[in-house]
Amino acid sequence: MSAVREAGPQVYAIAWAEDERTDSDQFYRFKTYSEPDSVRPLVFFAWLISHAGRLTLFDTGASRAVAGQRGINYMGSVADGVRELGIDPAVVDTVVISHLHYDHSGGIPDFPGARIAIHPKEVEFWTGPNLARAQFNSIVELDDIVFLIRAIRDGRVDFVTEGSAITPDITVRHLPGHSVGQIGLQVGGVDGLLLAADAAHYYDEVFSNRPFTVFSDLPVMYDSYDRIRTLIGGARDRLVPGHDSQVFDVFGTGDALWRPGRTPRVFRVR
Repeated sequence: MSAVREAGPQVYAIAWAEDERTDSDQFYRFKTYSEPDSVRPLVFFAWLISHAGRLTLFDTGASRAVAGQRGINYMGSVADGVRELGIDPAVVDTVVISHLHYDHSGGIPDFPGARIAIHPKEVEFWTGPNLARAQFNSIVELDDIVFLIRAIRDGRVDFVTEGSAITPDITVRHLPGHSVGQIGLQVGGVDGLLLAADAAHYYDEVFSNRPFTVFSDLPVMYDSYDRIRTLIGGARDRLVPGHDSQVFDVFGTGDALWRPGRTPRVFRVR
């Protein structure tokens, strides 16, 4: 643990599952681009951030059972990835949930000592009438939502909005469109790294302006792509998308913590 709790923000990516998807399955109305379809990897990430003597986990993945039900290749829990860093999941201070889709909020019970941070609009959306609609409820697990509601009742949840500080150098960015309360985290100040989670699954969404196939509001999602480009100053190496295998190439090569075949795969991005 002492090796991770150094001065200055450090960010570790935890790749806990993977799959392959076609571009036509991943990008909304892909035929619009008049390009041949192709298959690309889909990697499922969470992130551990160490700063100011605190440990912040951004997203928690899903359980092995849920991954199996949804047909994705499970490499190990996010909690396993935290253990790879020599850290007991019970000592994580804060778990930030980017949004409540099944692959981001299913591991919260693995971090019993953590405060939970989430945007209030995300909770409002998933406890309102849209939970009854198949196009929405098919991408969440009811057990995850119920667990969060119980945590709210128990006083364990902090509601965060645009500009909220998780620590002095970790800032919440509200980037809706994929989900109403979708948030990212900017680490290291205004010129820092942006952990986009599913505000940008792939670099192509931001740099080629190609919307993902799942959204709550398409124009708002486009607006968030525009804002992401502004937040990162147009720099590819300041953006960490939520599911893009190119993250390994941009940030992962040469890091002693990462090697092919590690399950889950853990490596430092900052």
